[in-house]
Amino acid sequence: ARMALREIVGTDIGEIKAVVRDFDAVMPTPHDPAAWKAAALKQNLAVQARERAAEAAKLQELSEQVESELKNSPKLAQFASQIKMDMTRDGLRIQIVDEQARPMFDSGSALVKPYMRDILREIGVTLSDVDNKISVDGHTDQTPYGNAARGYRNWELSADRANASRRELIAAGMP
Repeated sequence: ARMALREIVGTDIGEIKAVVRDFDAVMPTPHDPAAWKAAALKQNLAVQARERAAEAAKLQELSEQVESELKNSPKLAQFASQIKMDMTRDGLRIQIVDEQARPMFDSGSALVKPYMRDILREIGVTLSDVDNKISVDGHTDQTPYGNAARGYRNWELSADRANASRRELIAAGMP
C-alpha cells in the first residue's frame, strides 16, 4: 500500500485520497522513531500531492471558464487568436500576443491601445473572482529606447506597460 511520490503526482484526486488512506493505515510501532519520521514524511508528501492536484483542477476549471468567455463574449471573440493559454509550473498563463501586426502600445509608450483595453477589461471581469496571485509582465519591442540622462530605458518602459495593463484589469473589477 505504499507509493512513491512520482507515482502520486500524476494521479487524479480520487486516487490521491486512496493513497492518503493507505498511508494512514501504515503506522509504525511507537519504539521506532525513524519509522515515525518516515511515515510523517510520506503523509506530508501525500497531502502536498493532494493539494497540487486540487490546485491543478482549479486552474483547469479557470482555463475552461476563460476559454468559454473567449467563445461567448462578442468583444473577446474577435481577439481569440491573440489570447493564448497554457499551464506552466507557476500556474495558468494567459498571454496576449500580437498576431495582427497591431501593437498593444505605440512604440516607446505605456498608453494602452483601445482594443487592448477591451481585451484586458474582459479578461479582468473573468478573473475578478479568482483568489490566486496574479502577475503581469510587460514587454517592449527590440528598438532601443531610452534617455541615459533621464535613466528611462526599455526596462522602465516594460514595467510601465505591465502597470498600465494591471490598472486596466483593476478597472474591470479585479482586486
